[in-house]
Amino acid sequence: MHDLAARLHERGDTAEAETWWRRAAEGGHTLAANNLAVLLHQRGDTEQAETCYRRAADAGAPTPSITLRSCCTSAARLGRTDRTVTAGPFKAP
Repeated sequence: MHDLAARLHERGDTAEAETWWRRAAEGGHTLAANNLAVLLHQRGDTEQAETCYRRAADAGAPTPSITLRSCCTSAARLGRTDRTVTAGPFKAP
């Protein structure tokens, strides 16, 4: 599912890529959760992106952890103090 989504995204079919990345992420695919988060974040859907980044970070992927921390820091600057970072320790990719 993840590979299909990546190919669809490369072709510019982001709507279909989102569908397949979402399915793969719901099945526990960490990279799919991260890619879905990136897609959602680029689209401006930061709430859903944050959820997907958390899912990937909680599974131990270091890059989503970094991005999640950045999202939460940005949210705090905008006055959204309801979010806390619960991802694991900061690790360089």
